Amino acid sequence: MERDWSMVRRQGPAYASVFVQDEDAQDEEMEIRRMHELVEQTTQVLQQARNELIALNQRQRSESSGTNTEAKAKKKETAACKHIDQLLWKAEVDLENVEDMYLRHIDNQKDTYSLADFNQTVSRTFSDLEESLNTQLDSIKSYFFRPVPKNLQFQTQGDSCKAVPRGAETAPLFGGF
Repeated sequence: MERDWSMVRRQGPAYASVFVQDEDAQDEEMEIRRMHELVEQTTQVLQQARNELIALNQRQRSESSGTNTEAKAKKKETAACKHIDQLLWKAEVDLENVEDMYLRHIDNQKDTYSLADFNQTVSRTFSDLEESLNTQLDSIKSYFFRPVPKNLQFQTQGDSCKAVPRGAETAPLFGGF
């Protein structure tokens, strides 16, 4: 029988972090969708409250010219105002929830490392590496390909080459062989 010791040590499987990151991304997406839904619902609630307020104002104008009893009209008006007040309270609570979700979303983005940030870091690292390599290569080239001082000349004999001061006698290379 084979045992998974990572579970006993409460470390979890090695790939668990991949699933946690995926779950975090899914949670973030779901919260963004919920935020959009709340905004749409709040817009609808505010529109409904506006329509009911317009209807209440029109009823008050028509009732002021009518002969209904004032107590009955006052009761209807109070009920309508209470309903409009409830709608506005619901819209306020939903907007506060959207604001909290938005602030959480902004805070989470500060903690995450985006692909664009990764690409920028990799690009900057490779640019620094390229610059460093070019500097080292130039240093190596300067060691091997130093400019010939003006007071030297080259003498060749067969396959050999030797630098000697200008105006000096030509000496045989390698001891005169």
